[in-house]
Amino acid sequence: MRFSITLILLLGIKGSLYAQDTAIVINEFMAANVSTYADIVDFGDYSDWIELYNDEDTPVDISGFYFTDDLSDPTKWQIPPNTVIAAKGFYLLWADDFDDVPGQEYTRTWWPGNVEYTTQWAHTNFKLAQAGEEIGLFNTVGDLIDSISYDAQSEDVSFGRSPDGGDLWFFYGEPTPNRANSTEALSNSIAAKEVVFSEL
Repeated sequence: MRFSITLILLLGIKGSLYAQDTAIVINEFMAANVSTYADIVDFGDYSDWIELYNDEDTPVDISGFYFTDDLSDPTKWQIPPNTVIAAKGFYLLWADDFDDVPGQEYTRTWWPGNVEYTTQWAHTNFKLAQAGEEIGLFNTVGDLIDSISYDAQSEDVSFGRSPDGGDLWFFYGEPTPNRANSTEALSNSIAAKEVVFSEL
């Protein structure tokens, strides 16, 4: 395991209290996805991602909601139509600055080349800053639903709630995009030194 727990604390994050008043929350995100989880369907790269969680027992339609990495610009990117999160379900979007939506038809020019495909994911018009910034979710009339202001993030480590939809945030050395945060929740992202084996 590359990561270890040294302290049990809240990490000093500045998360929004709005999460307690709504069914939809920002549940997990990764701001430095180098080699952990690839978008192999649409654009074939490793990009930042954000996961939403529906804590209701019924589906919730978030069509027309807005996502932003600047709370002073709440309508920066709009969630596409027909976006419904199942009861106790998840919704993943790529924060990769491609500004695209599911259902778009393209020709893949990279390997294996000249292949027609249709996008399956939503892609925001911004990326997440590894050094730290803010993420906000707003409803169709511009009301803040949930937000978090985070500090510097480590490569290939996600930051998410435990349990899903809960109030406390932790680091995950084994991220869980688009599924429950069921792996070990860590209070920090300090990487252990590389293990060196020697022959006796």
